[in-house]
Amino acid sequence: LRLLLTLISAVTCVQAAAAGAEEQSPFAAQVMQDFGRCAAKLHRDRSISLLEQDPSSASGQKIAEIIAHNSQSCLAGNNERLAFQASLLRGAVAEGLYREDFPTRPALVPDTDPEFAPRKFIAADDVEPEAGLRNAVFHAFAACVVDAAPLQAHDLLQTEAASGEERTAFAAMADALSICLPQGESFEIQPHRLRAALAEALYRASVAYRRDGGVQAVGPAPPVPETME
Repeated sequence: LRLLLTLISAVTCVQAAAAGAEEQSPFAAQVMQDFGRCAAKLHRDRSISLLEQDPSSASGQKIAEIIAHNSQSCLAGNNERLAFQASLLRGAVAEGLYREDFPTRPALVPDTDPEFAPRKFIAADDVEPEAGLRNAVFHAFAACVVDAAPLQAHDLLQTEAASGEERTAFAAMADALSICLPQGESFEIQPHRLRAALAEALYRASVAYRRDGGVQAVGPAPPVPETME
């Protein structure tokens, strides 16, 4: 499922993350980051609603399309044709919401022995079940990393996308990334995809922590799926 946002231009065409294995150029990463911050401000309630949906659901895809369609002003001045997946939009708006709502380092306490517990679910009808499961595992992996290194995740989101500071921030999370990789699993993770998943996981964990009066849940989970086995 690819979400296509188009602003016609005779000057520039940026293709950002059209497929899982493709690299994202630094310029495209920065445009996506700026777009997410802008869209989150323009459509705050809808952005929050997006993050409450299961990443593989048709309802989540629909909300992402609405946000993209109604946020073309966020590309003003860039003269872009921007193509990206809905998962990247989720991460970009999550980062925008997080930076707005949690500007200081979080009170979340790192879990020194995080348990990785991916939740298996059947994806929406328009998504292959295997793809939905792998998506769930990846989001659970990101939630585990945030649980193990919340301060480092916060610091990551303070950096500019595709920058040297971002690479340094990722390096500071190496131990958490290693601990949380489930046995027998492997990911070909592009930095922009990992950043998007971490932004979503950190925002969700921070909202839950604040909502529960400072009581931290262990292993913030992905959104509740539409159907379960």
